[in-house]
Amino acid sequence: MSPRFHVCLPLLLVSLAVGCDLKVKPRATAKAVPAAPAVAGPPAVTEHEAMSFGLQLEAAVAEKDRAAFDPLFSVDGLLKKPVSDRPLPDVPPHGKPMLAELIAAVFLEVQDKAGSYKLVRVTVEGGRPHVLFRMVGARDQLAYHDVTLTKSAAGAVLVDDVAFLGSGETLSRSVRRLVEKLDAKVPRKYVGLDELHRAHAADIVAYQEESVPRKPEQALALFHRLPDELRKDKSLHIPAIALAFLVNDTVLAKEMDAYHKNHPNDPGADLMALNMFFAAGQFNRGLKAADDLKAALGDPYLEYWRAEALGQSERYPEAKAALDAAIRAEPTLRPAYLTRLAVAVEEKDHAETAKLVKAIATRFETTWTVASMPTDPRFVHFVQSKEYEGLKAWAAARARK
Repeated sequence: MSPRFHVCLPLLLVSLAVGCDLKVKPRATAKAVPAAPAVAGPPAVTEHEAMSFGLQLEAAVAEKDRAAFDPLFSVDGLLKKPVSDRPLPDVPPHGKPMLAELIAAVFLEVQDKAGSYKLVRVTVEGGRPHVLFRMVGARDQLAYHDVTLTKSAAGAVLVDDVAFLGSGETLSRSVRRLVEKLDAKVPRKYVGLDELHRAHAADIVAYQEESVPRKPEQALALFHRLPDELRKDKSLHIPAIALAFLVNDTVLAKEMDAYHKNHPNDPGADLMALNMFFAAGQFNRGLKAADDLKAALGDPYLEYWRAEALGQSERYPEAKAALDAAIRAEPTLRPAYLTRLAVAVEEKDHAETAKLVKAIATRFETTWTVASMPTDPRFVHFVQSKEYEGLKAWAAARARK
């Protein structure tokens, strides 16, 4: 496995420079205003409903089924979801279909690249379910989506928002920025963090542009000229961690410490570190990053990453234990089976090799078959064993069924 640096939200959405807020003026009156009667919102999404929704979204992405995918997202809801108090921009007639296509691309393009999208777990935080998904790209780039849910007036469960853990961005924030780009002629007044984004737009763009040609020292210098509140913005700080990695370990440790101080329970920096260390072949450091991320997210897929790091260090017994743990926790985790098979072949454990080939053949499609194994150099020793003869008999009997 050779994962590469990965940004988990396509640039079509996240590269839009700034968001914006409108300050709502208080009423110019000293008279007491009777409180408006409370309006009941939609009923809360239950944990069971969240799990059912998660399975639906996973299946829709796996099948690239737009008919199943589109009803799970409300473009209107994402447009109306406030980043702060401000009126909804006017959306051009072509805007909503375009946004729907971009949202679908974020999720469905992974299937075009031989990747996967998997429901990991449902947790409840503050009485509200969070659905965590794992996205794996074609080159094993790893990303996670933390999805929160809402209900329509008719009671349908819909995406309320998506937090992209590897970029520090949210889907609603990206959508709002894009819509405001389309509606740039409307005068606006900005407040809070969005006011800082707007006021320092040129500085942010300079920082981002300096990052592209791989000038890490210069880009980091521009990042540290930003106001403190902007440097705490996850969507700006996570790229700075990637830049720090290119400078030296001292600078990286400083940025990681700052991120964890500002966002103590957020795994975004650990996810960035995992991808970076594995891409650079720094497997001991990658192992620690996988351990940290597994503790935060509880995803069995991270046992597979641990096994990759352990295997690269020739710690085969520990690698096998990690792979077996991953397979037990997620029996459909194809990469874990294939890596476990590679370890068995390397150790010339012919009985285990035959067992794993059977398991893989019954669960997954492969580029090789039992009959083609003699021409595959990876199996040069196995095909001379009695276990291979038994495996051929098993495959022949299975083919006759």
